[in-house]
Amino acid sequence: MKKLLFALVLSLSFAVFAQDLFLVKNGKAKAVIIIENDNVSTQKAGEELQQMLEQRTGAKLQILSSKDPIPAGMIPVYLGLSPRTEKLGAIPANLKYDAYFFKVTPQYVVIAGRDLPQTDEGYAGHTFIYCNYEHHYYAYGEKGTVNGVYKTLERYAGNRHYMPGKLGEIVPKSPDFKLPVTEYINAPAFRERYVWGVYFKTASVDYMRWYYRMCSGGQNNNINHNYRGMQKYKDAHPEYFALIGGQRDFTNLSTANHFGNLCMTNPEGIKQFAAHAQSFFDRNPTYNTYPCVPQDGMYKICECENCQKLYSPHLGHTGRFSNAVFYHASEVAKILAKTHPGKMIGTLAYEGYRVPPEMDLPPNLAVRICYTRQSLRDPKQKELVRNAIIGYHKKKVPILVWTYPLFNH
Repeated sequence: MKKLLFALVLSLSFAVFAQDLFLVKNGKAKAVIIIENDNVSTQKAGEELQQMLEQRTGAKLQILSSKDPIPAGMIPVYLGLSPRTEKLGAIPANLKYDAYFFKVTPQYVVIAGRDLPQTDEGYAGHTFIYCNYEHHYYAYGEKGTVNGVYKTLERYAGNRHYMPGKLGEIVPKSPDFKLPVTEYINAPAFRERYVWGVYFKTASVDYMRWYYRMCSGGQNNNINHNYRGMQKYKDAHPEYFALIGGQRDFTNLSTANHFGNLCMTNPEGIKQFAAHAQSFFDRNPTYNTYPCVPQDGMYKICECENCQKLYSPHLGHTGRFSNAVFYHASEVAKILAKTHPGKMIGTLAYEGYRVPPEMDLPPNLAVRICYTRQSLRDPKQKELVRNAIIGYHKKKVPILVWTYPLFNH
């Protein structure tokens, strides 16, 4: 009986020991970081893991390449996808967008995801820059391994990053850092997680690092106002533009800005808009979505006979332009589907066109529903937003959201 009890205690002790793998113990490194590929985002993951663990424990883990020998007695922490990590379980086909594979055994650690930063600059006529090549930060694209490192530090080290810079950091101090023996795959709930106004060309390193540590980024679905891109046709093809009071709107006859408005039913204008999308995807194959959205502050639509047939005041103040706007975007999307399968046209459900239109929508038309977060305190406004989400879901189109946390109406 005593032998059995001793064996049971020994077995339980081993089980407890097996649950904890120390990468740092009593302020001394017990592991090395192995960068498994040449991707700049995988390299960034290694640098951040090294820096954060040093900040926590005082120990600086050595960073090695996949070709370097592993020092005797050290635990390898493999970062990034490679033939080796695939054999250890990080199978790319099993990973959703921006996901990572996490595995801890008594012999090694794997944190590996698809690292495909989007390095194209500019987007659909906008001047926003999403890349910082000097410091290798990219607002969009997959950063699976980077996400894995930050979520590991959040979950097992207690790291928190509430705002850019040291003041916003919480990195608990300890001479130890350990991981449980476990294995799982984790993926973001949303493919796109973007904070508006992050201009990576001019942003500080603290800001970009905070953006990464929040696991922001993902798929670039920058759906925004862009009818202005048709301005170059105002002289040769004025018929592409909205007819307001007998004049073509090249400025502000029907919108709050000075970029004009389009006739949303002109077939040749629709073809030309679709051609812009086709050309854009030919030049930027890594992008997924091209916007088709009226300029901000639209208070009228084209007064031609065909557009007026689509005027929908019976849908309410936030639906009076829905049929017209979604007819135009849908026709553009149908053309694109024939030449660029898998690519999407994106439009906003916004202001006078947030209510779902009275028509079927093509499956390659993504809809971003816009609302002010503060307005959800009003039960009527909350119901309108809820109905919009339900309505577009019933039309079986991809749904995105754009929330405004800064306004208090």
